[in-house]
Amino acid sequence: MNGVIYTQPLLPEYEGNLLIEALPSMGRTDQELLEAMKQQPAFSVAERTLPASVRREMTYRLRQLFIPLPIHFELLEELSICVRRSYVWRNPLRPQAQAFLHHPGVSAIAGDFLVERTASSHLLLVKGISGIGKSTAIESCLRALGPQVIRHTRYRGTAINETQVVWVKVSCPEDRSLKTLCTRILQAADAALGERTYAPQYLADPRITTGVLIHAVFQCLANVHIGVLAVDEMQNLFASKGQPAQELLNFLLRLKDEGGICLVLCGTYAALELLNRKFRLSRRIAGSEVELKMPMSASDEEWNGFAEILWGYQWLAEPEAYSEEHAQVLFDLTRGIRGVVVSLFIVAQGDAIRCGKRSLTTTDLRNTWNRRFGRIHEAMSALRSGTPANLSKWDDLCDALTLQELIDAKKARTASGSPLLQRPATEAKVLSDKVAHSKGPPRRKRTGAKPRVDASLGKLTQPEGLDELMAEGIIGLPPE
Repeated sequence: MNGVIYTQPLLPEYEGNLLIEALPSMGRTDQELLEAMKQQPAFSVAERTLPASVRREMTYRLRQLFIPLPIHFELLEELSICVRRSYVWRNPLRPQAQAFLHHPGVSAIAGDFLVERTASSHLLLVKGISGIGKSTAIESCLRALGPQVIRHTRYRGTAINETQVVWVKVSCPEDRSLKTLCTRILQAADAALGERTYAPQYLADPRITTGVLIHAVFQCLANVHIGVLAVDEMQNLFASKGQPAQELLNFLLRLKDEGGICLVLCGTYAALELLNRKFRLSRRIAGSEVELKMPMSASDEEWNGFAEILWGYQWLAEPEAYSEEHAQVLFDLTRGIRGVVVSLFIVAQGDAIRCGKRSLTTTDLRNTWNRRFGRIHEAMSALRSGTPANLSKWDDLCDALTLQELIDAKKARTASGSPLLQRPATEAKVLSDKVAHSKGPPRRKRTGAKPRVDASLGKLTQPEGLDELMAEGIIGLPPE
């Protein structure tokens, strides 16, 4: 029985394309997108009475926590558009697409079909400092695209046998080997399918050539209709300035152009070094970059919302009520880098539980930071300073463009002491759809919080927007 739900497309060019109609509807509300992206670890207040050794281990559940912010909605929207557009020319019900299916990678495709293929390929770049949450964001957005694997058996009353892998995600190999990257793509496809179809036959032969593996990747992309190929840790590629980096770069561009897929590259600022010197790649990326930025201060509304949600996940017997002091201390120590603040919160809780404490204080946070995180103190000090001389020592903390802006700002800074780093004003993304009412956990009143005016309208970036979503049980601690 075919369990696939086909949705009537809203655009005429998507009509009759089962690969697109099987994807989630274009008309999903912001609340539905939020539900599709968020990740919440299991938690219960009753767990605070369990033995210390058990509670210490439970704190590691926080590695699963992901609260979508407006930039993640932007990334998901861009990704959804790109994957649908990449499927326009690959409709398996068209004769031209069937020809490509049996001869993938062949550039001699003529006529309108070649034009469609060229216009359908897309390249997205997701960049940001290490630990800011790029990988988690990409994975959450990919999952929000719907099922990873869709098996088509019947479409509009006609029997059909097509398998669709909506996305695969791999990491750029540390050895920058093209053969390694090809093998990883084939292994990722096998893992998604739950079958040993593509990779084993090539892994078993150490004499296999790179050309054979490239052909196998193109055949795999075509056979299972891969929509998105996400390549994480791109700084591994650009750490090399020699031939291996060039080969990998050329291969990825060929996958995009000839495979007609949506290619997502994800990496730190160190990955931008070669991109900025390659116009053919910069041209493709221009206008398709998503940057995950750090909060500029502890008063940032998004940061405060995240800090309050995080503070609620405590396995100590008598946790302190959240206040803006906690958000300030966490920001001062970690600069709002999600990966760092979550690690600090896990370790600090473990230290406090081990010492028999019943609550976690700001002093405990500072003590854990000083004792356990000394390895990154110098890098964090560079971020706190915001000065070009300090930031330039770390190639993955800041890109060349930002460094130049800092240098220019320093030269132009007046005696009034205006800050070097200022976030440009952007339009706030508003959840315009009313969220469903559901009873959430008791809320701790935030110091200086303004009264809510409309509890039924979630506004992610406006004051108290996250509070409203938390109070209604949409995000934050699960109801008891």
